[in-house]
This record gives sequence, C-alpha cells and structure tokens, in this order.
Amino acid sequence: MPPVTVVVVANPTSGRGKGARLIPKVDARLRSLGIGYRMQICRGPEDPERLSRQAAADGASVVAALGGDGQVGLCANGIIGTETALAVIPAGTGNDFARHLGLDRKHPLAAPSCWPRRRRAPSMSSG
Repeated sequence: MPPVTVVVVANPTSGRGKGARLIPKVDARLRSLGIGYRMQICRGPEDPERLSRQAAADGASVVAALGGDGQVGLCANGIIGTETALAVIPAGTGNDFARHLGLDRKHPLAAPSCWPRRRRAPSMSSG
C-alpha cells in the first residue's frame, strides 16, 4: 500500500476566523496522530481549487478541506477526475456538508482521527 499523503487546504477566513484559529490546532493534531501531511494556506478565492488540483497532480492521497461549505466545494472541484479523496475539517459557520456526512461540527479536530496514518515531518507553506 502506498504511503498516505494528506494535503490540508485551509481557509483562514472561514467561520469568522475559526479557520485561522484551527490551523495550528490541526497541525498539532495531525503531528500527534503521525499522519503524513502538508498544510496549504489559502490567500485568495482562487486558491482552494488550484491548491487541490496541484495536490492531486503531485500524488496526494487525500485533500482535506479546512473551512466551510464553500471551501469544501472548491476543493472538491479541484480533485474531480483524480484518484485523490476528499476529507473535511469543518470550520465554517453552517457546515451543512459536514452535518450531512455526520461529522462532529462542534469538534472539528476529531475528523482526522479516522484517517490512515504514516509518520512524516510536516511542512507549512502558503499557496
């Protein structure tokens, strides 16, 4: 089985700043779980789809959308037609998509607990 590579595409403006507050917590949580990942911070509205598409092209197993429903949709658009899976870390105001999936919207750090694990040093970069 190939190593799992997760790319978190994070929207710091989601949920009236909830996304920005969650980024370091998600970073720490993924490290503690031993999940191989890279954090990508969105700087503009074109970034979620672009960064997701690039992650898929680079061979990411999973793109994790950290944000609200808009972020999830844009990240999904970026990986359509690829082998890359979509994960959701709910950080929006409504999180309707996460609710429909049965994710715990009040405890977004619980989402990565069910992801496959592989140890790798994290890296942070901005799109």
